Amino acid sequence: MLSCARKRLQALGADQQRVVRALMHVSLFVLVGRLAGAAREVAIAARYGAGAEVDAYVLVSGLVGWPVSVWTSVLSTVLLPLLVREAQAAGMARFRDELLGASLLLGLMVGLACAGALHFAIAGGHLALAPQIAAVALAIIPALALTAAIGVVLGFYSMLLMAGGSHLNTLLEGAAPLTALAAVLLIPGGGIVSLVGGTLAGLVLQLALSAVLQPARPPPWPRLSFQARVWTPFTRGVAIVVAGQVVISATGAADQLMVAGLGVSANATLDYANRLIALAMSVGAVVVARSMLPVFAGIGDRSRTLRLAGGWSAALFTAGAAGVIVAWPLAPWAVQLLFERGAFTAADTAAVAGALRTGLLQVPPFLAGMVMVQLLASRSAYTAFLLLGLLGFVVKVGLNLVLIPRLGVAGAMAASAGMYLVNVVVLHVIAYSPDRTRAA
Repeated sequence: MLSCARKRLQALGADQQRVVRALMHVSLFVLVGRLAGAAREVAIAARYGAGAEVDAYVLVSGLVGWPVSVWTSVLSTVLLPLLVREAQAAGMARFRDELLGASLLLGLMVGLACAGALHFAIAGGHLALAPQIAAVALAIIPALALTAAIGVVLGFYSMLLMAGGSHLNTLLEGAAPLTALAAVLLIPGGGIVSLVGGTLAGLVLQLALSAVLQPARPPPWPRLSFQARVWTPFTRGVAIVVAGQVVISATGAADQLMVAGLGVSANATLDYANRLIALAMSVGAVVVARSMLPVFAGIGDRSRTLRLAGGWSAALFTAGAAGVIVAWPLAPWAVQLLFERGAFTAADTAAVAGALRTGLLQVPPFLAGMVMVQLLASRSAYTAFLLLGLLGFVVKVGLNLVLIPRLGVAGAMAASAGMYLVNVVVLHVIAYSPDRTRAA
């Protein structure tokens, strides 16, 4: 079997071989990380159920994770292709030092801003949270705001690992869920502090390992200056990409805020369903992005890259659709098997399974769209990301307003599916339009 697979791989073109090899490595590491995350979710479900503590943890961690996801997306879109193309450029070592210094400073600012803004919003009653959720959320804000600061710096080291041809950053992402799992299991009387403390400790461990294992030589050392010439191409697209990512990543925060009005356990139900869907969505968000973008950036030939991306986009849409057909009848069984124990009841299983089934509809257009996103990133087509972000946010919030009152948590999932479907159509139009794919 292995020899047959090897022969088939050798029969592919050089570009396809690079993509397949990267997909295999990243998929293996993602599987390890997602299994660690799934084990953590099983422990959380048994320990906390779908009550106020999980609602608060999900809400606060999701909101502090918003700026981190924006920064990481910006780095992967702008910095990663730049590091691949300019690997041997003069001044690259100084640029890495200065970017590390900027990341440390930005991380500190993001952490403080998250802590202040969340305390103001929750303590002032501006989020209209139930009293029991608000009390827990206020207690865990400082620790989770610190995770935002760490996450900003982690994004920098992750890009260095990927640019150097390593995908260890994907494997290291299992450190946080494993540490949180250990804390929940080994500190039974710690309440929500066990989960929050374990999450924070895991991110510290991930940061330390990422810094030690990164391949850049000489190793980066922080400098608080902006003198390297590579800043010019880097900053050229950052403002546009940041704006686009802020808008489109706000859809997750919009879900949490709009679902919170449904009452206690709504955010927890949404989060449990999203965790399971993430097992499939990570194939797009992590595997596709981290394996294809360096390949696309290194090809250089426009038509060759477009053919490669178009083929993979169609293939992943088909694979996603087949996965939905298989997973739909298995959703209640999967939720029951993973979560229904301890404080997690049969009623919780029914709620999560209903949201999960609707959420599965996101997977095919998401996977197909992620391939085309990497194509546009390799072309430095930054304006497209802003347009897509604005369009996605408008579609998502509009559908949320219509569907959440009618379908509850499942309405938020259906709105996401509609958003991704619109986005994948627009992405293909942009990718195949010569006039619209020029760098901003």
